[in-house]
Amino acid sequence: MEGVADPRAWLEHPHEIRSWTAVVDGVPVGQVTLTEAQPEDDAACAWIERTGGSVADIAVMARLFLDPGHRGVGLARLLVLALRRHAQLVGRTVVFDVMAKDVAAIHFYDRAGAEQIAEVTHRFNVDLTEPAFVYVFRCEPCSV
Repeated sequence: MEGVADPRAWLEHPHEIRSWTAVVDGVPVGQVTLTEAQPEDDAACAWIERTGGSVADIAVMARLFLDPGHRGVGLARLLVLALRRHAQLVGRTVVFDVMAKDVAAIHFYDRAGAEQIAEVTHRFNVDLTEPAFVYVFRCEPCSV
């Protein structure tokens, strides 16, 4: 993963509700995590500002990735579908953000039915920023 010094620690999200891993021939090739929304999460802030809802109504999709050699075969779609169905079962709306530079991911989310609800600027350390978009998967019957 780009900019990740300790991939194992990065995968173990401190606010994880549940994670799903794509495995091909016994080898993990991708993962996605559903997390408890935190009031300071950019995606949570944008959703609350737009809807007036509560952080308790949402969960944040995090850490969706696939090994480049396994992209384009539907694994990301299946990971997101599992996450959305679980969120639906627990009565949460799924929000998340994606870096503006990640054009392929943006196209995937647009095709998957996610709705862009805001633009934000992520701040890293003291002087690094990165534009991003906040998306929502509404809590409704899921298809990706």
